[in-house]
Amino acid sequence: MRTLAKYIYSIKAILGCKVEVQPIKTSKLVPQCKRCQAYGHTPKYCSKEPRCVKCTGKYLTPDCKKPAEEKSKCVHCGEAHPANYRGCIVAKEMQKLKNKSIKKPLANNLEQVAPKRPSTQDMREKTYAQVTAKTHYSKSDNSINQPHSNLDVKLDEIFKLMSSFDGRLQRREIGTKQSFTKKSDKK
Repeated sequence: MRTLAKYIYSIKAILGCKVEVQPIKTSKLVPQCKRCQAYGHTPKYCSKEPRCVKCTGKYLTPDCKKPAEEKSKCVHCGEAHPANYRGCIVAKEMQKLKNKSIKKPLANNLEQVAPKRPSTQDMREKTYAQVTAKTHYSKSDNSINQPHSNLDVKLDEIFKLMSSFDGRLQRREIGTKQSFTKKSDKK
């Protein structure tokens, strides 16, 4: 299934336009809410009480009346810095936890396996029931394997859609060339 996902990175043109498919770029920093100053979520998903980034007050930061000359106070550790300071002890610990849980994304491993487009014959070997079943049938060992992971099923669906789209584009392109040829022959 992973090779199906890698195929998408080998696409270089769509409808005669050059394209470059790139993996989604994500932030490596732990998200911090600008409403409550907690780590792990953003204001859109916050249901906590608001906290000021400068003075730990129980109100939103724009409502803060603290003079700029006064030192800030962190909501997390109580030290003299704003709550969004990435050098805070709590921020560093949260980042360490996130870094331990990060797995290598699929796009970083593309060099290891060259993308190969499966043939239409390979796709026709399974019956409709086998494709739509939660488990799949393996011809090599004649047994029922474990269910696909959710990601593999989604990647398989995306690949099928892309293959279908590619076929329709090719037929459309051939039809356009034929009609153009017929028009030029009439002149």
